[in-house]
Amino acid sequence: MIKKRFLGLPLVSVLLFTMTFLCINDHIAYGQLPQPTRTQPQPGFSPRPQPTGTQPQPGFSPRPRPTGTQPQPGFSPRPQPTGTQPQPGFSPRPQPTGTQPQPGFSPRPRPTGTQPQPGFSPRPRPTGTQPQPAPTPGVVTPQISGGWSHSLALDSEGKLWAWGLNEDGQLGDGTNDSQTTPVAVQINALTTITAVDCGGDHSMALDSLGRVWAWGYNGDGELGGGTTENNSNVPVPVPVPNLTDIIAISAGGEYSIALSSDGSVLTWGANSDGQLGNGNTDQNSVPTKISSLPLMKGISAGEAHSLAVTEDGFVYAWGLNDEGQIGNGEKSADNPVLNPVQVQGLTDIDAVCAGATFSLALGIDGRVWAWGLNDEGQLGDGTNTNSTTPVEVTNLAKISAVACGSDHSLAIRNGKVKSWGLNDEGQLGDGSTRSSSAPLDVTGLSDIVYVAAGESHSLAITSKGNIYVWGLNGDGQLGDGTNRSSRTPKTIDLNLGVTAVEGPGECETDDIEADPKKLKLKVGKSTEVTLTLTGEDGCLVEGESITVKLNSSGKRRVSISPSKLTSDENGNASFTATANAKGKAKITAKAGSSKVKIKVKVKE
Repeated sequence: MIKKRFLGLPLVSVLLFTMTFLCINDHIAYGQLPQPTRTQPQPGFSPRPQPTGTQPQPGFSPRPRPTGTQPQPGFSPRPQPTGTQPQPGFSPRPQPTGTQPQPGFSPRPRPTGTQPQPGFSPRPRPTGTQPQPAPTPGVVTPQISGGWSHSLALDSEGKLWAWGLNEDGQLGDGTNDSQTTPVAVQINALTTITAVDCGGDHSMALDSLGRVWAWGYNGDGELGGGTTENNSNVPVPVPVPNLTDIIAISAGGEYSIALSSDGSVLTWGANSDGQLGNGNTDQNSVPTKISSLPLMKGISAGEAHSLAVTEDGFVYAWGLNDEGQIGNGEKSADNPVLNPVQVQGLTDIDAVCAGATFSLALGIDGRVWAWGLNDEGQLGDGTNTNSTTPVEVTNLAKISAVACGSDHSLAIRNGKVKSWGLNDEGQLGDGSTRSSSAPLDVTGLSDIVYVAAGESHSLAITSKGNIYVWGLNGDGQLGDGTNRSSRTPKTIDLNLGVTAVEGPGECETDDIEADPKKLKLKVGKSTEVTLTLTGEDGCLVEGESITVKLNSSGKRRVSISPSKLTSDENGNASFTATANAKGKAKITAKAGSSKVKIKVKVKE
C-alpha cells in the first residue's frame, strides 16, 4: 500500500511530530531532540576537547579500543591527565622540523647466522635475589638502555620512553615510525615499570609485580610468546607468558634472559650459538629454565653469549666463544659452549656485562676484569692482545657500575664516567674518534648515577634525572631531535626524575693513616697494621682499593698479607706483617693518590 507523504515524509509522522512540538512548547522555549543511547559519532565528527575531568558531551561515545589495537588513521587523543599512561598513538611533544630520517635513508642490514652481530648494551643487573616491594609512583629508580639503533628510558614514576629506529616496533609506541626525540611507550596504564633493557631490535621491561613485557622484532622468538612469526613483532608491550616473580631482565642480540626471585635463570629466543645454555642449539620461543646453574644474583645477555653471577660471587658463561669471551681459557668458532661453565680466576664479583665478543665483571672491591676480543682495546688493559681468561682493566678503582656496548665499555667512578675500546663514532665521548686500550675520561660529565652503551652510542643519567648522550646518531638513537652524531656528551629534552645517591662512592680518599706507623719485630713474630682512609671533610672512605708493597731490600726481611685490601664502612682495612730476617724494611700503603709509609725494624 502506498502511503500519503508530506515534504517527503509520511503524513501520519508529520501530524504526530506537530502535536508533540505544540505540547512541549508550553514548557520550554527551545528543545533539542535527545540522541539515541550509545550512538556512534558520524563520519567526520570531531567533538571539541573536554576540560579535565568532564564527561563527554551527550551523544559522543567512542567505542573502546581492544587491548593492543592500533589507532585508526587520523586518530588524535586528547592530552591525558597527570599520572595516566598515554593512549596508543600518543606523542609527548611536537617533533622539531627536520628531525625525521632523511628521505632515502636505509639503515644498514643486520647480519644473520652465527657471526657476531653489531653490538648492543646490557647494563649491570640488580644484585639481590629477593623481589623488591611494589614501588609507588615517584620512587622508581630512573634507568636507561641502548640497543643496536634505539634507546629506552625509565622515569621515576615508572613510565617508559623510547627513541631511535622503529622498523620492527622496538619503540613500543604503537607505530613503526622511527623517532629522533623521546615518545611514550604504550604500556598498560596500571603497570609500574621497574627495569628496562634494549636488545638488538627488541625491547624488554620488568614491572613491580615481577612480570616481563617484550616488544619489537620476534623472528627468533625473543619475545617469548611461543611463536617466531613476523606478525608477532608487536609494536606495543605484551606480557611474556608463564613468567612470574622475576627480579632482573637482559635482552641480547636476538634472545632474552630473565632471573627469578628463587635464583633460577630462564632463557628464550635464538640459540644457534648455544646462548640459551640448555645444552643444544635449538631455537626456543618459550622461556625455559637452565637446570645446570646454581642460584644466581645477576645476569647479562651479550650478542651471542651469556653471563651470570652467583650469590657467592662466582661467574658462569655460555654461548659463542670464537674470541674467548666465555673466559674458560679456550676459544673456538666452531664449538660454542652449550652448557654454563665457570669463568676462570674470578671471585667476589658483584655484577657482569656482556658485549659483542668480550665480557666484563665488576668486583665487590670496585675493580673491573675483562676477557675476550681486544683488537680495539675492549679489555682496557693497555694492550690489544686478546685474552681467554680475565685480565684486570688498568687504572680503575672504586668503580660502582659498568656497561658494555658492542666494542666499547663505560664505568662510573665517583659520579664521573670512564670509557675505553672502539671509538669510530665518538662513543667514548672524549671529543675524538681514536680508540683507546685504557680507560679515559668522558668529557664534561659529573654527578652520573647510571650509564648504558648501545651498539655505537652511549648514554648516562645524572642524580637529577638529566640524560646525556653521545656517539652514533644515524637512526636518531641519541634522541636529540637530529641525526647528527656527537663525539662529546649532550643533553636531550627529557628528565627522568631525581635519583637518591647513597652509600659508597660519595667520599674520596684524601688521607691514609697507619696504626702503628713504626714496627719493631723479632724474627718469626707477626703484627697487624690497621689503615684508615678519610676524605677531605673527614668522611670515612668505604670501598676504596688499597695496595700494600715492600721496598726491594725489605722483601727479604718482611712478608705482608694480604697485599691488596678494600676499606670497610669505617674506612678501615688491615694487613699482617711477619718478620723473616734481621734488618730494616719499608712498607708503603697506597689508596688513590694518597699513601703512607710504615718503617719496620727486625731483631733476632
